[in-house]
Amino acid sequence: IPALVYQVVWTRQVGLLAGGQIGALSVVLVAFFGGLAIGTQLFGSRADRTESPLRLYGNLELGAGLFAATSIGALHWLSRTPQLSDSALLTASAFVILPTTILLGGTLPALLRSISLNAESAPRSAGRLVGANTFGSVLGVGLAVLSIPTLGLRTSMIAAATSSVAIGLASRLLARAQKRKTLTASSEGAERGPLPILTAAFVIGSATLGYEVLATRLATLRLGSSLYAWGLVLSLFLVGLAAGNIATSRRARITTTPLRDLGWIEILAASSVMLGLAILRPEFASPSPRISTENLIRVAVGVTPAALAMGAAFPLLVRLSIREGSIAGSFGQLSAVNTLGGIAGALLAPFALLPLFGSIGAGICFAIVNAIVGMLCLFSKGFTRSLTIGATLFLIASIPILRTPSFPEDPWPIFIAEGAQSTAVVVSSWGNRTLVVDGDPEASTTGNARRTEELLAVLPLIFHPNPQRFLEIGLGSGITLGTATRFSLEQIDCVEISESVIRAAAFFEPDNRGVTTNHGRATIIHADARRLLALRADTYDVISANTLHPWSIGATGLYSVEYFERMAAALRPGGIAVQWIPTQQIGEESISLILRTFFGAFPHGDLWWGAGNIIAMGSRDPVPAYQPETADQRIEAAGLSWARIGWMNALDVPSHHIASADHVRTALGAGERLTDDRPLLELHATRASGTERASKLYKRLVAIAKADVGNGAMLFWLESLERRAAGDDAGADTRENLAADLGLRLAEHARVERRVTSGHQDLQAGRLGQAIEAFDAALTSDPGQRYALFGRAGVAIARNDFDQAIRDLEAIVAQWPEDVRAWNELAGTLARLGDLTKARAVIDRALNENPFDIRALTNAGLLALEAGDQTAANKMLARIRTLSPIGRSAQEKFLTEAIHKAADSLR
Repeated sequence: IPALVYQVVWTRQVGLLAGGQIGALSVVLVAFFGGLAIGTQLFGSRADRTESPLRLYGNLELGAGLFAATSIGALHWLSRTPQLSDSALLTASAFVILPTTILLGGTLPALLRSISLNAESAPRSAGRLVGANTFGSVLGVGLAVLSIPTLGLRTSMIAAATSSVAIGLASRLLARAQKRKTLTASSEGAERGPLPILTAAFVIGSATLGYEVLATRLATLRLGSSLYAWGLVLSLFLVGLAAGNIATSRRARITTTPLRDLGWIEILAASSVMLGLAILRPEFASPSPRISTENLIRVAVGVTPAALAMGAAFPLLVRLSIREGSIAGSFGQLSAVNTLGGIAGALLAPFALLPLFGSIGAGICFAIVNAIVGMLCLFSKGFTRSLTIGATLFLIASIPILRTPSFPEDPWPIFIAEGAQSTAVVVSSWGNRTLVVDGDPEASTTGNARRTEELLAVLPLIFHPNPQRFLEIGLGSGITLGTATRFSLEQIDCVEISESVIRAAAFFEPDNRGVTTNHGRATIIHADARRLLALRADTYDVISANTLHPWSIGATGLYSVEYFERMAAALRPGGIAVQWIPTQQIGEESISLILRTFFGAFPHGDLWWGAGNIIAMGSRDPVPAYQPETADQRIEAAGLSWARIGWMNALDVPSHHIASADHVRTALGAGERLTDDRPLLELHATRASGTERASKLYKRLVAIAKADVGNGAMLFWLESLERRAAGDDAGADTRENLAADLGLRLAEHARVERRVTSGHQDLQAGRLGQAIEAFDAALTSDPGQRYALFGRAGVAIARNDFDQAIRDLEAIVAQWPEDVRAWNELAGTLARLGDLTKARAVIDRALNENPFDIRALTNAGLLALEAGDQTAANKMLARIRTLSPIGRSAQEKFLTEAIHKAADSLR
């Protein structure tokens, strides 16, 4: 149990001090399992020679607990030496961890030696012992998940170390009372086990831990990246391994054909992996990670059977490798080789196989490895009938994953990158592109998501008196960074930890102004933000943070006191930092913790209503008063418009103010803050949506707004959100009307949007009269309402009034030129009127605005065919194929058929 607590705590600590979750995982993985391998080999033969193996076990547990207790202080000391290089920090961290894990590695051989007196009983004892140990690991995972957020990293480690010391002392006392048993042991240490069996143990270990890594990534795409989801997947895998060990422990002792049994188990493991991959196959087109009953069942069925079969192999490996007179030594050799294989698989999976072949392809590689081991075991002893049946079983189990699944036409993934750090997907839906990272939508080219990315650059840049240096933390789609390049700045940097996100941002051109490919003004640094801020060779006038969702595993590290203090220290005098904070899918506890922590690190600043979220703005110095004239000049010089950002004009900006930093602190009062040591966000944050959660969250924001009575319109707006979330629509409408009457355009827009939504529902139901009435009413209040114009164009097309439709669609693209759906509709309407020349010009403009829209590419190909230009049509088809990473889209099939028909007509 303590060992898994150690591993989780070390992973968190190393990640915080050296930066990068995947780097920390790798270092801890190598140090943890490498130490176990060294320990099993080092202490295995010694356990055979010792007079009291149980006493040896007690000493090892005692020493491991003491070293673990000191490791927490050593890692904390390293965290205060940021001047060390990344490689130096990671190497030092590994050496801090190794003494504990080497001692832990010797515990299983010593225990096995204490309960087994001969080679005949060793396989059964080993299976039960490893199974019990693995079940203990499950408890360790559970304790870590529960204790770390509540007790903190240090206290959790001390508690685990104390329990290890207690176990060691108890074992020493028990060893005194135990009648000593002797075994004739080899004086020269353990004889080397059979090389083929040790090789098989290495390969099996590689496939086992490799599949665990991949299964965890695949499960994350279904359950989300929360601490609880991670703990659940790891626990399921460990339970499967433990049950498998115990299930075959007796069979391993009595079987007369252990090699055939091992062969069958490996084929079953390979088949289970193939079926598990089919069950866990990610739905890149429509990601919706959540902890639901359906997803829990999928993950359990996808993970547990494969883990069960993989765990069942170990007792048979013990039977085939153990030697009389060298029980612990042989077991130690086998465990060491198996563990080293696990290290290889766990490193190969994220760093080599996953980026090359994707999660499914990498999983198939490990399944094939299991199948080959199994078939070699059967072939080596001439079990030809079993070999034939086993191969057939594996092929049948492979059918589901090898079949191409059906995909929806919309949304459609145009880019998938399964990198070591994260899985990034760009999904296109009606011309809108959305960035999805590990199943969570992170950025978009339209709506509130786009406005948020723009605001994170605009808000601090219109407040700072003379901004020159800008840093963005978290690239996302690159729209924030691209917006910053519009302003007159001498230095523009962005730090992004995920290489796959950097690659994905290229698919958001030209919306992000090409920041990842050809914009010389912006520099993207592939690194960890905490590490960059700690080293901070540069300081900045503006730091804009758009980082992890608060519910994600490891999120506290990007919302903690230590992190915000590093951010504050990286500001130049008068510098401003802004932090995006979502209001969706998190609770009032999370909002309170984040705001209390942020404004604890920044004495000055303000809280703002963003675009469906809030933005905290902080500074070490008093923030200058807002200057509308200066803001107007900067927006105009940047080539932006207030309407695009979501404000009427420069005077509308203060209406989105919620409270000053002092009033936020007053409203929240004294209380807990987020620290690196206590990741409370991962305890409180929830992915569940619900009216009660949302109502409580807005109630907290209302309390903050009441502390600062300067903006009554915003107070009424927040009260309307609170009441609507609680189901009181009448009360919400009253508050919303009061906010609108006080000049808050945000409230008026909300009323208009509800009318537009109602109109589109009528349009879909064929109630054209009611639909046009709703759209006209919306356009009376807001003449530029995009979706009302869309709706009115839709009604016009349904009535064959193409002139009106063209006018409305042209009005849309004039104000929102990036709206490719409008361009597509306009081109289609013009084509229906027979104006193919203008339709082709319109679709060319659509592709200039969004070169990644499959519908626009298809329309361009069809219009080229109408003009007899098959070469251009084929070029469009080739571009569509490059945007189809999961298979042929319906658009590709349609254009292909049209090209073939056109070719046939010319013959």
